[in-house]
Amino acid sequence: MKTPFLKIGNIQSFLKNTDKSTLIWIGSKMKFNRPYKVFNKVSAFNKLYFLSPKSFFNQKTGAFKTGLLPIITSHLKDLNIEYDHIDEREPLPQLYENWNDIQINNNNNNKNKINDDNDEDEEDGDALQPKIIDKDFLSDSNVTLYDYQVDTVNFALANHRGIIKCATGGGKTLILAAFIKALGPDVPIVILVSKRSLVTQIYKVLKELNICNIGRNSSDFSETGMITISTVRSTHKIPEHVKNCRVLIVDEVHEFSGPFSEKVFQQFENAYCRLGFSATPFKNEDPVHNHILTSIFGTQLCDITTRELTKNEILSGAIIHFYPINAPVIKFEKGTHFQKVEDKLISENEFLNQSIVKIVDKISSGRIMILVKRLSHGDELFKLLPDAYWIKGEDDQETREHVIKKLRKSDPNKKVIAIFSSIGNVGIDVKIHHLINACGGKDPNSTIQKLGRGLRRADDKTHLDYHDFDFSYKVNKSLNDHSKARINTLKNEGHQVILEEELVETGIKERKKKKKLILEEEKKEEVD
Repeated sequence: MKTPFLKIGNIQSFLKNTDKSTLIWIGSKMKFNRPYKVFNKVSAFNKLYFLSPKSFFNQKTGAFKTGLLPIITSHLKDLNIEYDHIDEREPLPQLYENWNDIQINNNNNNKNKINDDNDEDEEDGDALQPKIIDKDFLSDSNVTLYDYQVDTVNFALANHRGIIKCATGGGKTLILAAFIKALGPDVPIVILVSKRSLVTQIYKVLKELNICNIGRNSSDFSETGMITISTVRSTHKIPEHVKNCRVLIVDEVHEFSGPFSEKVFQQFENAYCRLGFSATPFKNEDPVHNHILTSIFGTQLCDITTRELTKNEILSGAIIHFYPINAPVIKFEKGTHFQKVEDKLISENEFLNQSIVKIVDKISSGRIMILVKRLSHGDELFKLLPDAYWIKGEDDQETREHVIKKLRKSDPNKKVIAIFSSIGNVGIDVKIHHLINACGGKDPNSTIQKLGRGLRRADDKTHLDYHDFDFSYKVNKSLNDHSKARINTLKNEGHQVILEEELVETGIKERKKKKKLILEEEKKEEVD
């Protein structure tokens, strides 16, 4: 029988010359269910169901996405199957220190082997040596890299593709910039982001670090360069850059596991190097999401945690405050959609909104950011807090930048309040003293992303005060479960959680007070 081999391409690879039973076994290991929520009319709340399984390995052809290569090779080793490589990708010389010193034989199938255990016997003197950087690599821009940033860049240069998990505030853009600079000025690079604000943010950082020939592509800009920063939705405007791209970098990669994003990534057929950045790339209960990202970018290269960065005083600590919400108690009809439940008990909840106002009123000075899920909620809070800024998706870039600057650099002795729609959840570089999460929700990644908005250090802050709300069981079981989930997530991240007193008295408490006053008055009359 012929020796099995892996035929490797930039996007898709194949396992060839292997028996049917092996293909079936690997296929069974590469098939996963994706959980999704559907409305349940009986309970009036969402429940967890599963779609049909999604397969990441074709049992007939042996086809799989190249990012899954380490997983496929691991399965082959579990089966004690020896295999060869045929790597059809065009390598990127700028990744290596000694490219010009080694004669590459284009007819040699092993010229560009994947780094695995089969290569252990390769002579070091004949191997390609990846470039490495040190902490002074960006010193010409007065930037000294932290050790973890140096290690991450060097991992990326050595592995060419993978997912970089780095906590919010950990300097992802500096890692990205150092990697780009290490490649030199002649490599076509596309950086994809989800939001227009991120295009501007990354562009400014790269410019400040003296990285030249940068283009911007979004609904706001139509510029191209050797390095082009683009929103995913605007890639149709730069087809030549997509086609010629040799390095694909995606920020906030956790947002790109949907069908549209997959279709866009398929167009980067010449991208040899692929890196995805996120503080929260993977989801505990969604292996399909996790394997989609892995299939495109590769496995996780590193994990830079909030706990580690806080311990090393790179990020500020956080004190977590949860305030009880015990009203209103509304009986919803069977069949009520959960969105309506959230509207009534979050967006339109007088007790919640008055609690937010009281938190803001108690803060004498500092930079305050309030996050909301729905525009109607932001509108309501803006009425109650007329001195606040209210930033949403329809606002132009200049307006956003003005407010973001206020939340970064305003006088700490003054009070700045900014309400943000969901555009404030990720990718906003601010240095705030207080963060008020008025969104609800239970997803751990979303909670961590929101908290991360406020963990960046500043000379005028010692820590972040994070304010959130604990909905009681009698208000709503699901919202109570969500509150408990957020509390547990934040505790697991190593933060101190304080369960505060109720800020706004409910009708029940008020009635009890009135009844007590009436009884006291009656006793007084009896004495008289």
